[in-house]
Amino acid sequence: MREGVDQEGRHLYPAFPYDHFTKVSDADIDALYAFIMTREPVRQENRRNSVPIPRAFVGVWKSRYFHPGEYQAEPGRSAQWNRGAYLVQGLGHCGACHTPRNKLGAERRDAAFAGGEVDDWHAPALNSASPSPVPWTVDTLQAYLRHGVADLHAVTAGPMQEVVHDLSQVADEDLRAIATYIASLDTRSDEQRARARGAALDRAAKAKAMHGNPIYDGSCADCHNRGRGEQGGALELPLGTVLSLPTPRNLALIIREGIVPPDGERGAWMPAFAGMLTDGQLTDLLIYLRALSGQPAWPDVAREVRHISRGDR
Repeated sequence: MREGVDQEGRHLYPAFPYDHFTKVSDADIDALYAFIMTREPVRQENRRNSVPIPRAFVGVWKSRYFHPGEYQAEPGRSAQWNRGAYLVQGLGHCGACHTPRNKLGAERRDAAFAGGEVDDWHAPALNSASPSPVPWTVDTLQAYLRHGVADLHAVTAGPMQEVVHDLSQVADEDLRAIATYIASLDTRSDEQRARARGAALDRAAKAKAMHGNPIYDGSCADCHNRGRGEQGGALELPLGTVLSLPTPRNLALIIREGIVPPDGERGAWMPAFAGMLTDGQLTDLLIYLRALSGQPAWPDVAREVRHISRGDR
């Protein structure tokens, strides 16, 4: 947890996020160990290491990019903020997904929480570069992390669904602390936030003449034009963060695969359109929806759709 080495003293590959867990306190590591020791033992042979990178190279990597040490509270910040920073940077290891990495797989500390890639999905920026048309507040972040949905924001999808599922068991005060810290990463002024929200709500009319508009009207409008205020309604799409991401991949995956809550649990639901839209229709729809964001057009949307359809993304 602290040094990234196993019982034999060998370097662990950083797929195990010890670069974050090193910040965890002694008391919490003791608590984790005590809990794990209450689990029923299982006899299972470990898989043999098949990673082609020698462990000696991991030692070199650690000498450049690994900075061990327990989290130190930041003076001048509230206890709640510091608690959130400790959880986000340590046990939560949120930066492992939401921070870009360099060619050697290390997080870019100069671009912390500026957005990253994970499991074929794009994890959006959480700092002032956040693509969310409506900036996050502590209240909306807390609701989102607890329930997977928040007012004027899209529902969770992809890997984030599992994260929210696990966070449903976190104490309210810790969830509030996490939300407080993450909200502070966006340093835009209230005026800038207000302009961002107003611009998002004004963009829909500009895209009406595009080829994807009829596809939207036939497949999406019934729910998304009603908004969440009406029964069966969904988020008005100009407010969707996924429209402002640097790649259409997340949106294409959501449209094709839908959003389904875990078995036996209540949650947000959206039908899958994989068997209802051709690649050409999906491409036109993505281009149309991107126009709602007011961002420059995504490059080569058709190629991204083909890759996803073939499953070779």
